[in-house]
Amino acid sequence: MKFFYTIVLIGSLMLSMASHAKNNDQTLTIRLDAAGCITAIEPPADDNCQEPGNSGRAGCGSTKDCACGARNKHIVWQTQPAKAFAISFYDTSPFQPGCRLAANDNGMLRCLITADAEGEYDYGVTMAGCPEYDPRIVVRAQ
Repeated sequence: MKFFYTIVLIGSLMLSMASHAKNNDQTLTIRLDAAGCITAIEPPADDNCQEPGNSGRAGCGSTKDCACGARNKHIVWQTQPAKAFAISFYDTSPFQPGCRLAANDNGMLRCLITADAEGEYDYGVTMAGCPEYDPRIVVRAQ
């Protein structure tokens, strides 16, 4: 009987941890090539898009460089290595008004998602001397 309760307890903890991962702040790593231009934007290990027990990334489909955010949570971009960049949204932004969409001196930008954001937000990342890079943010109402 103790074994059964232990299994139930472990299963409950795993489910609560999996559902918690859906609402984490997200730190995205912007990978740069030798010329200092973007090659990829990598999701964090606690990727909000990742579904428990599923190898796919819900909400993103086959969209490359997609990030999943939650209302009232932050998305952070960090270049690797550090380099200045700016973000501009093509239509509307999921972030709080007044969020500065340019990286600091350490190549990091951090913004809070608004309480009413939901849907997909396409944006561009620009760096001096490089073509614009076009990733996506998916915000779920959770």
